[in-house]
Amino acid sequence: MKQKILIILIFLILFIISVSSEILWDNLNSGGVESSSANFIINDSIGQSIIGKTSSNSNYHNIGYWFSKIFSLVKVSISGRVLDENRNPIKDVKIQLTGFINTSLKSNSEGYFCFTGLTIEKDYSIKPVKEGYSFIPQIISFSSIYNNEYMEIYGSINSLDLLKIYPNPVKKKDNIEYIMFSNVPPGTNLKIYDISGMKLFEVKINTSEFEWNLKNSANQNISSGIYFYILKTSSGDEKIGKIAIIK
Repeated sequence: MKQKILIILIFLILFIISVSSEILWDNLNSGGVESSSANFIINDSIGQSIIGKTSSNSNYHNIGYWFSKIFSLVKVSISGRVLDENRNPIKDVKIQLTGFINTSLKSNSEGYFCFTGLTIEKDYSIKPVKEGYSFIPQIISFSSIYNNEYMEIYGSINSLDLLKIYPNPVKKKDNIEYIMFSNVPPGTNLKIYDISGMKLFEVKINTSEFEWNLKNSANQNISSGIYFYILKTSSGDEKIGKIAIIK
């Protein structure tokens, strides 16, 4: 809003200057200079020359030129932050900017990104991309942007390719009583079996991390040994692996 008000004020000032210049020129012409054929040259603020002829509506032409110059000089930014479902930052997300300018950058360790120096009154689109993730919204569009814009983008893991399980093996002598399942797509179903094929534990994981406390579905501690896990996402992807518990 402040930028828009500033543009209007500058426009009014230039309008007054232009009209005043036109009146002065007309007065000079009335002293013997032929206004219909007189040429003028004005150097603008960046060293370019404006060449034209005086006429009854030349001030309007000057206003249009200067107004376009002002708009080209006013810059805006598009910034934001990429977060997971727990509002933790997601780093190294490629943010693609398309439209009047085409470029990209990556979110930092705090999930922030910022595109600066964007031309006002132009169209832009933002698209976040990272392997193994899906984002909401998928694409953010800005039409004729004239203010600085800020947004929050939420990402969630959609693939088991990023799965991490640790510690594995678990060594109880180190007083570790858990196994962490990390980078899990929300809505994934986890089942744990012993080597005989008996199911010991099952849970639906609704976040990207789950800490299993090494207990069965009856809340009883399980003994040392080899166990198998099956992870199945809501989209049907499945992963089977082995975990070990050592005394």
